[in-house]
Amino acid sequence: MEQQNTILVVDDEVTCITFLVHLLQKEFTVIVAKNGDDAIEMAVKHLPDLILLDVDMPGMTGYEVLTQLKAIKETEAIPAIFITSRNKPSDEEDGLRLGAVDYINKSCGMEIIRMRVRNQLYLINKLKHNV
Repeated sequence: MEQQNTILVVDDEVTCITFLVHLLQKEFTVIVAKNGDDAIEMAVKHLPDLILLDVDMPGMTGYEVLTQLKAIKETEAIPAIFITSRNKPSDEEDGLRLGAVDYINKSCGMEIIRMRVRNQLYLINKLKHNV
């Protein structure tokens, strides 16, 4: 049996965490962090296949989390998708410039989020098997 991909969901809002866990837990192993420090600790400990990261969190923004993850050898190559309520083009540019593989607005709908996550994990798995 093929092992499920692991996704780290990072958000400070319980409703967003609950929504994403419910959306993804049937297909993937989902782990959760509620702030930037925990996100970095969980990423280093579990080395997830993908990180779903909110931008606006108290203490450390998602942008700062991604910057720190990119500076750690063990986590630098883990792809991250920002899932946020920010919707200005400059916000998306900032996230992509920092190295995120995608930037999704929280209001885009369940199926779009699910498909973008699946597509990203498909590419990840394809690369793993071709190496």
